Amino acid sequence: MVQNYTADLKHALWSLQSAGALPPFPKSEWKHVLSGTAVNLDAVFSGLKPSKIVQTHGDWTIAWNSTSSAILCAFPHRAFELQQYSEYILQFFEAFPYSHSKVINLNKAIHRYTREVKHIELSEVGRFWHLEARYLQEDSAGNRTGTRKEK
Repeated sequence: MVQNYTADLKHALWSLQSAGALPPFPKSEWKHVLSGTAVNLDAVFSGLKPSKIVQTHGDWTIAWNSTSSAILCAFPHRAFELQQYSEYILQFFEAFPYSHSKVINLNKAIHRYTREVKHIELSEVGRFWHLEARYLQEDSAGNRTGTRKEK
């Protein structure tokens, strides 16, 4: 389906619009949906709310639900994958209630990783353990804010 959509992205988007099934979603992010690449949740969120970036569990949920709806419009067969990924990320918001930025950074890292390694689905959460360790542990490289001298 990605090959069909990317052969002519404008026509693919027009076809979906003509079917009348498109959910509200930033036009700039449709190319990512149709080409099967990672969607920028900050761009989705800023298209829905005055805030420019996803900062909290609620922000993430709003942006992710909109993104999932857009993906399902183009790829209905991905429903299970998207549901599994949503549950996976939501468990971290629960486990780290005062560290939403860690979870949001993990989400971004997972999307970068799946963009580079094309054959991994978001529901293959066992493939993200190295990213969990990097972004969720207190002293990990993904969470460092200062230099060694500052510490």
